[in-house]
Amino acid sequence: MNRISLVGTVVDVPDTRCSPAGVRVTRLLLAHESSQQEAGQSRTVRFRIGVRAAGDDAGVMAASLTAGERVRVDGFLARLRQDAEDNRLIVSADSIERLEGM
Repeated sequence: MNRISLVGTVVDVPDTRCSPAGVRVTRLLLAHESSQQEAGQSRTVRFRIGVRAAGDDAGVMAASLTAGERVRVDGFLARLRQDAEDNRLIVSADSIERLEGM
């Protein structure tokens, strides 16, 4: 199973383009910070990860976001590029939800 759910902050204004097949694809950068337990110790985890949202549901929501908004992204991990040499990962979003008051 390959599923991920992340809460984070949109770093920059999302970039929306149309694929050659005419599908809306929006890309954004998500900054995450949380406290996690590892080997019985509390640890702060911080990272940034790219998010790709395609199609009408997640793509439209992603395109309406602005920098600084808190969101929850649900989806799966995928390679940024399909090249055998490139192992960088992104989240391919199924859904994106704005979070208010967090």
